[in-house]
Amino acid sequence: MIRAEAAPRINATCAKVAKEREPDQSSARSLAQAARRWFGLSHLQTARGTLPSRFATFASFASFAVESNSRQPPTPMTALPAQTVHSAAPTPIAALLNPLRVPRLLWQHRELIRQFTFREVQAANKDTMLGMLWVVLGPAIMLAIYTLVFGLILLRTDDPWGYALRLYCGLTLFQVFADPMNRGPGLVSSRPNFVKKVVFPLEILPISAVGVTLFYTLISMVLLVAAKGLVVLLGLGEIGGFTGWELLFPLALAPAALLGLGACALLSAVGVFVRDLRHVIAGPVGRALFFLTPLVYPLERVPPPWDAWITLNPLTSIVEFGRATLIDGRNPDTRWWIGLGAVTLMGLLGVVVGFAVFTKAKRGFADVL
Repeated sequence: MIRAEAAPRINATCAKVAKEREPDQSSARSLAQAARRWFGLSHLQTARGTLPSRFATFASFASFAVESNSRQPPTPMTALPAQTVHSAAPTPIAALLNPLRVPRLLWQHRELIRQFTFREVQAANKDTMLGMLWVVLGPAIMLAIYTLVFGLILLRTDDPWGYALRLYCGLTLFQVFADPMNRGPGLVSSRPNFVKKVVFPLEILPISAVGVTLFYTLISMVLLVAAKGLVVLLGLGEIGGFTGWELLFPLALAPAALLGLGACALLSAVGVFVRDLRHVIAGPVGRALFFLTPLVYPLERVPPPWDAWITLNPLTSIVEFGRATLIDGRNPDTRWWIGLGAVTLMGLLGVVVGFAVFTKAKRGFADVL
C-alpha cells in the first residue's frame, strides 16, 4: 500500500506547476487539497499501481486550471452588438371585440373542431359493452324516468304523457346552456399539456364543448319527435298532431347554444385562476338556474309577482318557445318571440365578450398551470 509519505511529492509537483504559471496562492492551495482528495490520502491508503495514471490525470487538470486562471478575462457582454428583443404584442381591444373573430376561428379550425368533438363523444363511451348505443339509450331512459316520476307519481296530472314530453323538451333546451357552463371552469385547467407542451388553439375547447352538447341534443330531438308521434298515434295524451310549426324548434337552440358558448369561454378562462369557481357553478348557481326556469312546473302555476321575475330569466323564453313549437305544434306567443330575439342578441354579446376575455387571459395560463 502507498502511504501518506507520498503527499510531499504531490505538493511539490503542484507547487512547481503553480510556479510556472504564476497563479495566486489560493489557487495552489486549492490544487493541493484537490490532489489529496483525488488520491484518497485522507484515508492514508490508496490502490496499488493507480498512482501514476491518476497523477497524470491530475497534472493535466492542474495545468488546465492554472492556464485558465492566467488567461485574460472574457469580453464583457456589453461589448456585444446591442439587440432589441420584442415580445408578442397583446391583441388590441378593437380586434378582441370584433364580432367576426369567432366565425373566422370556426372556419379556420373547422376540421380540428370536428375531430375533437367526435373524439370526446367516443371517449365518453369507450370500453363499454354497448359502445355508442349509450348515446341513444341514455336519453331514452331519462325520458322514461321523467314520465314515471313526474307524470304519474309526484304531480298526477290529467295528461302525464304530455307533461313528460314538455318536461323532457325543456330539459333538453336547458342542458344546451347548462352543460357547457358546468364544464367551463375546468375546461382548460384539466388539460395543462395543451397549454405548456404543444402548440394548440385553446379557443376551440369551448366550441368543442358546445359541439358535444349539440350532438346529444340532436339525439334527444329525434327521440322527442318519435315519442310525440307515438303518443299521437296511440291517443295517449291531449297533444295534437304535427302541424309544421315544429320546424321552428331549431330557432330555440341557437340562443341557448350562444349563451352556453359565451359562458363556457368566460368561465374556462377565469377557472384557470380561480379553482373554486367549478364548485360554485356546478353547485348553487346551476341548481338555482334549474329551479328558476319553468322546467318541472308550468309557468301558469307561478303566482304573481314571481311569474314576472321568472319570465325575465333568459332561459324561460327559450324553453317556452321550444315547447310551443315542438310539443304543442303552434305559433309561440308574441312575448316569446320578443324574448327569443333579446336572448339571441344577449348570446351574441356574450360570445364576443367571453372570447375576448379568454384571449386576453390566455397569455397567463402557462404561469398558473
